[in-house]
Amino acid sequence: MSLDSLPDRSSIRAAVTLLGDEDPKVRRACARQLLAWGELAREALEIAEREPEPRVRAGARRVLLALDVRRDTERLAARLVGAEDLALLEEGVLGVAAIGRSRLVEADFVRARLADLAADLRPAADERSAAAVARHLAAVFTGRHGLAGSDAFYEDRDNVRIDRVLARGRGLSAVLAAVWVIAGRRAGLALTPVRLPEWFVVRLDTGGRRVLLDPFHGGRTVTRADCLRYVRNATVRGPASAWLADVDERVLLAGILHGFARVHHRADEQPFRDAARRLSRVLRAAWRST
Repeated sequence: MSLDSLPDRSSIRAAVTLLGDEDPKVRRACARQLLAWGELAREALEIAEREPEPRVRAGARRVLLALDVRRDTERLAARLVGAEDLALLEEGVLGVAAIGRSRLVEADFVRARLADLAADLRPAADERSAAAVARHLAAVFTGRHGLAGSDAFYEDRDNVRIDRVLARGRGLSAVLAAVWVIAGRRAGLALTPVRLPEWFVVRLDTGGRRVLLDPFHGGRTVTRADCLRYVRNATVRGPASAWLADVDERVLLAGILHGFARVHHRADEQPFRDAARRLSRVLRAAWRST
């Protein structure tokens, strides 16, 4: 934005006032202009949140939310550039949870819960068989900490927010897989995400045997045949076996972003879907650079 295009306070106030115009086209045009002015308009919008006129008040809140989403998205994009492995995944899931609600996310709570999970998992590293390790994982994640899938799927926005998933014990498969991978690796266990259509499971490698576990369904063991049957029923392109490979943290985070876009499906939630697209582009650029 050039100095010549910077608005004065009266222009900003006028645009904010017109958020209450009877013509929806005028309201939309003013909202777009205020978003283009960005942080320069924030103070006037925050004042307008207390306006007696309901339409001005509601319009100001919508623009402020869009500004918050954009700010949080750019902050997360900057943190993801150059981040790798668990750092990328942990920054990613925390950052996604904070988009549009950064003041509500208690990062210390999330990190403490992940540390507790890792501590409870460490005895599994001494288990001799893959089956015993798998039982220990299910007992910790689901039995002790109550983590499992949500029947609401894409109807509940909290299903994609790691702070709410850890607090409530319910979430999307991609977020649950991220919790398993982060906590499991902290405990010294070899856990890797595996992508299926609209679904994630994790692969446990004990050195002698590799097994697939489904965090969404209580950590139950699933077979290769189970996964292939699921893929074929999903009617995706290409061979079903192509979906059973291990994937890295960026693919898992991309799956979380896909879920983030899906849960924000209402017409007035376009800024959230834009955020998911922006962050997905950041991840794709990171893939191309490696």
